[in-house]
Amino acid sequence: MSDVREMRKVLQRVESKLVASREIYAGIQYTSWVAILSMYVALYTLLGSKFTEGPIMGVFWAGALALIIYVNMVVWKKMGHLSGRAVMGAWAGWVIGVAFWFILPPAMGFLAFIALGNLWMSVATRDYRMAIPAVASIGAMPLVQATAEPWLMAVGFVMFGYAITSLLYMLGAFKLAGEE
Repeated sequence: MSDVREMRKVLQRVESKLVASREIYAGIQYTSWVAILSMYVALYTLLGSKFTEGPIMGVFWAGALALIIYVNMVVWKKMGHLSGRAVMGAWAGWVIGVAFWFILPPAMGFLAFIALGNLWMSVATRDYRMAIPAVASIGAMPLVQATAEPWLMAVGFVMFGYAITSLLYMLGAFKLAGEE
């Protein structure tokens, strides 16, 4: 009987570590976006229209997207327990968000893209922490229209949503790691 209890404890610790690693992987995704968006704000502030109207912005986003694709590939590979249906559901929101980005004014389209992508990911994976950037983006929409710097306002709110989401994932991992 004591062997069964010991085995159960070992299995619970292993399960906690697996779930904690998933929390860390999800946090890495959001933290990578915070880093990229922070650099965007820094370059925008430093260079102004030279950044937004010149080839520098194209080079920046090409590098940023390459980094994000790499990070996402590593994370999604590690989080392979997600069903194909959940992954497809997650990508559908981003595809629909791109359409809104082209239809709406630029900063509003960006916020709609972030809101739809994260909201659909949240529903597809049944992880409602992913909805936080969507809520932050939707909350920013009325404010973006009322500011002289709509892009900075939009990026700031997205960074806020991503940072809070990342913190919640990291806190979840630490909570699970402490359950030994």
